[in-house]
Amino acid sequence: MSGTPEVPDFLLEELGSQAPGLEENDESELNDDVARLTRWWLQEEAAPELLPFQTQTVEDLYAVVEEQQGFVDVSKTSVAEASSALLYQMEIDRVKYLLSRYLRARLRKLEKYILHVALDPDMRQRLSPQELRFAGQYLDLMVRKGEQRGRERGREGGGGGGEGGKDVVKDVQWGGERGVKRTVTRTPWSSIFCRKAFNL
Repeated sequence: MSGTPEVPDFLLEELGSQAPGLEENDESELNDDVARLTRWWLQEEAAPELLPFQTQTVEDLYAVVEEQQGFVDVSKTSVAEASSALLYQMEIDRVKYLLSRYLRARLRKLEKYILHVALDPDMRQRLSPQELRFAGQYLDLMVRKGEQRGRERGREGGGGGGEGGKDVVKDVQWGGERGVKRTVTRTPWSSIFCRKAFNL
């Protein structure tokens, strides 16, 4: 595979004068960012664990998409620029697709290996702030579901659902300044729980 497809030359020639603020260097940087994102997406799909989040490239592409979407929205009102707006919209959709595939691949791994990510500080460093927030919320959902299942199993099995006998595995710090701490515990009925408590 030779890389990602670039913006076709005929499109650049036709639309070069119409695109606001999109100069030759900007086009090259955009193509480089798209090529990098495609490579990182494929690497993320193939890697067994989460790779570091590519913050700068993702932010740059989101900024370009927003800027170009504004141009397309304005151009759609003009009959003369409608065809060029359609071509821009296709390129915007392609970049949005790549972004969504990259982010979905990361979220899929995050959901699958949430406890590993929660226990490993190096893994948490690889997440974006939005992914950290998602991980905390997802972990809370797992806690509630695990506690509910544990209570149900405790009632069915006639005991074993009490608080005694917990084996604390590790304290996990999330959120830095917020000071949220989760303690991963293993109960007698072997469901894994993560309890949330605020540091004093």
